Amino acid sequence: MPRRLTLAVAPLLLALALAGCTESTRLPPPEPPAAGEPLFASDEEALAAATAAYEEYLAVSNAVTGDPQSSIAQLESKTTPTYFESVSDSVSQLREQGLKSSGTTEIAKVALQQHSESESEVLVVLYLCLDVSGTRLIDSGGNDVTPVDRRDLVPLEVTFVSEVSVPNLLLDESEVWPEGAICD
Repeated sequence: MPRRLTLAVAPLLLALALAGCTESTRLPPPEPPAAGEPLFASDEEALAAATAAYEEYLAVSNAVTGDPQSSIAQLESKTTPTYFESVSDSVSQLREQGLKSSGTTEIAKVALQQHSESESEVLVVLYLCLDVSGTRLIDSGGNDVTPVDRRDLVPLEVTFVSEVSVPNLLLDESEVWPEGAICD
């Protein structure tokens, strides 16, 4: 499997850890802030909201990568259009190769990298350490084809954006963070 696809699929595999999430465990969306009021009152609040948004994305991602019959379009409500295109391409490649995900991935660590708000947009960037040791790639014959050289801990930098008027954090970027000290 090409390295780019492996790295693009790594965040998708994290979804397996969150497969047990149900509608009853989701928090209601926050109320839109009053004009001039920040969306998040603190960095801690931004971190919690972005972590929850990533967990929601992963729950949907789990369904999509674990079931080749599920609709990739389910990811649209959790991502920006640009990131959806990238994720959609990765999932399509996975399916074209007859692969699906299995197992569980856990967020080993999470830290806020930055949080900023302008009059119209909110930006939240997280560092995540994903433990993918419990996930496997399975081919159409049921064989484990997980690359033997895959790292168990994957450091990521993930970026969320939201319009201030519509407080809904959407995943905009997910990149392997080469300086990944968060996994140390």
